[in-house]
This record gives sequence, C-alpha cells and structure tokens, in this order.
Amino acid sequence: RNGLLLERPKVVRCTARRDYVMWVRGTAPRNEPQALAVLRADAPAGPWRLVRHFRHLGPRKLYQYADATLFQDPRDGATYVYWRTQVYPVRDRRLGFHAMRLSDDCADTVDGSDTQIFVSAHHEAPAVFFAPPSVARSAAGNNGDGTYYLWTGGTNGWRPAPV
Repeated sequence: RNGLLLERPKVVRCTARRDYVMWVRGTAPRNEPQALAVLRADAPAGPWRLVRHFRHLGPRKLYQYADATLFQDPRDGATYVYWRTQVYPVRDRRLGFHAMRLSDDCADTVDGSDTQIFVSAHHEAPAVFFAPPSVARSAAGNNGDGTYYLWTGGTNGWRPAPV
C-alpha cells in the first residue's frame, strides 16, 4: 500500500519476549528511499504485526539499512544486526559494514554498540555463525572457547561477482 517492495526478511526468536521478530527492508523504485520495518509474531510463520518502521538507524540515526542479517549469540541470547550502510549526510565518512546489538525487545539498536567492521561498504549478503568449542577445536586444531565467523560477498552492482 505504501509503494515499498519488502525484501530480505530476517527472523530470530527474541529471547527476552519469547516471540519472533522480523527485520525487513523496504525499497522504492530505483532503490530510494530505503526503509526498515520491524514486525512481531508468536510463531515463526506469523501472522506478523508491525511494531515500527524507520529510515535510518545507529548513532544519531545516520545509517541506511541495507544487505543485513540478524545473529543471536547462543552463549547469552543477545541479538545483533550486521549490515552494509550508507551514511546520511553522505559527507559523513562512517561508511562501511557495521554491527550493533539489538535492544532486549529486538525492535531497536542499543546506543553505544556501533562497531564498524569494514571501512569499505563493498560487502553484502552477510552470514554470521558461531562454532562451539568442540567444532572450533576440530576445525582449527586449537583449544579455544569457540569461534565466530562472518561471511560476506563482494558488491558488483547487478554484475555477478568473480569466483
């Protein structure tokens, strides 16, 4: 109804509320403006109800949300959003790939949790994994406490990425 195409939904179970939350991007023709909607449901397949929507997130709400994923840490249940961003105004140079912790209700980000992982914004389609100690030991041959992995693809516009 609002003319936005919803795409790239990400769903996690919100530990504190014991329900499900979806973060989904909305885009208009020519990819502008982009918006973010947060929805809730009692079951992973819905029905979904809108919690909030906004155009920007992060410190002073400067970041545009694009090419994101949600990750819930199996150690403590904390949930994080990882995304490629543009910054408004564009002259502000905190572009790149960021991560932020979500609030306990999973509907917003936590102030002060912004981490710039890559300076370049040429990362997309992120996936985050945690390998528990037994898997991390066999994969890396060490006695660690587990390992976190972040995978991203390169951005080439609509051209296929080289292999």
